[in-house]
Amino acid sequence: MSNSIQLPDIANNEEFPAEPPITPIGGGVFTPIQNWAYPYKGHPMEVTVEVLAAIKGVIPMGLRFIELSIKHLNLLALLDIKNTYYEKLEYGGKILAARQPHNPKRYGRAVREIYRVLTIQVDKINSDPNAPLLIRKLWCIFYNIRTIICVLCEWDNAYRYRVQDVLTELDMVNLCKHPIKELRRVLSIMVERENRGHKKKLWQRAKLALTFFLLVNPKIKNKIVEILSEINKEEIQFEDDDWYCICMRGFDGKNDYNFGGLTTEQILKWKNFEKRN
Repeated sequence: MSNSIQLPDIANNEEFPAEPPITPIGGGVFTPIQNWAYPYKGHPMEVTVEVLAAIKGVIPMGLRFIELSIKHLNLLALLDIKNTYYEKLEYGGKILAARQPHNPKRYGRAVREIYRVLTIQVDKINSDPNAPLLIRKLWCIFYNIRTIICVLCEWDNAYRYRVQDVLTELDMVNLCKHPIKELRRVLSIMVERENRGHKKKLWQRAKLALTFFLLVNPKIKNKIVEILSEINKEEIQFEDDDWYCICMRGFDGKNDYNFGGLTTEQILKWKNFEKRN
């Protein structure tokens, strides 16, 4: 960037009132914020954020339960948590389905790509009108997974940026050749880039759980490889407005992750952003 861009000083408790959202023809929803050089991607709604917070709460508890079950070789407990997650997945999908954009085009660019890739799986399963009950159940699972992931990423930029960050680190060649090794590698990157201890433990447990399930169920491994291989990495790369928002998060005391392996100060220097005096 040839010209520097100043960032408002959140430390001075400056208020940044939001303006009505805009919906460009190309897709997405953007919320202009006074004194911001770039509009905010998305249009957060308080009720949706509260619902997401409740749904997100079961993730760390579930991963902790899985970790203990694996370490103590309690396979019956793993079966029980699987059934519980199916129930939570179905419940969360139904709740969030009413809060997702009616037109998927209104998701942000990165989330639109995730939606597109997951929809390929949903459509594949749904292509047979006479499919047996087990296949129909699988369709519901993928539909709910798509809903939860896309709504979560669209309305919670902390998770969206982490998803973008880890997906851009994927080596697609290594993913196809050595999927478990590659997925463990990128999850290790997430652990390394986290700045909060409890989040590091979250990704460490996710790494343990994923490794276990990939080893015991090759079908899951193959399906994950199939899904991730469809992703167009150019569509999920961070753009300047993403880096700008990441810096604003850092100034707001949320410098909890080094996106791209960079600190807020390093991003400022690289993108030629400046703190306002």
